[in-house]
Amino acid sequence: MGCASYTGDTLVSYSSLPVEPNSHKNLLKVEERLLNLYDELKLPEERRVPISLVHTYELIQENKSINFAHEKKKVFLINGDIHVAHCHNSIVIASGNIDVSHGSNNILISGKNVEVSHDRGSIVITNGSVDISFANNTTIYSPGGLEISHPSNVILYNTENRKTSGRHLNNIIIDPLFKKESIFNKLKKLRSSQTV
Repeated sequence: MGCASYTGDTLVSYSSLPVEPNSHKNLLKVEERLLNLYDELKLPEERRVPISLVHTYELIQENKSINFAHEKKKVFLINGDIHVAHCHNSIVIASGNIDVSHGSNNILISGKNVEVSHDRGSIVITNGSVDISFANNTTIYSPGGLEISHPSNVILYNTENRKTSGRHLNNIIIDPLFKKESIFNKLKKLRSSQTV
């Protein structure tokens, strides 16, 4: 029996892909796995950030933490942390933390935590937690927890621990995207069966 593959872990691992002379190869890997992610989330078409033109985006790969001011139509594969002040219509995959001040229509995938001040229409997937101030039409997968101040039309996946400004947010439970989450869920079930 082979080992299970977790889409979240696979995407985060792309942050350390070797730089290819032809970046098209790495962009195709990202695009293919994002399509798998959409299927696993059963994400409605209107909530999907378009990725059909990803192969035309500029690819930025770094093996260190970086900062950017204004970026759009980029694919970032960062083996470290990334801060982007204004990020739009981009894909950010980082092994570390992701911090975006103002964003829209992004796909943010982090091996650690994500912090966003203002977002509209992005998909946020993390192995850790999310802290977001203003979110409109944002999709969030955050097994490590969520703190959100002003949510509007937000969809949550596997985000049991959440602190909001009093608004109720529905949480959809799906199969884990990260191995760490799967192990935690197994331990939680084992503990609850022992206390019965």
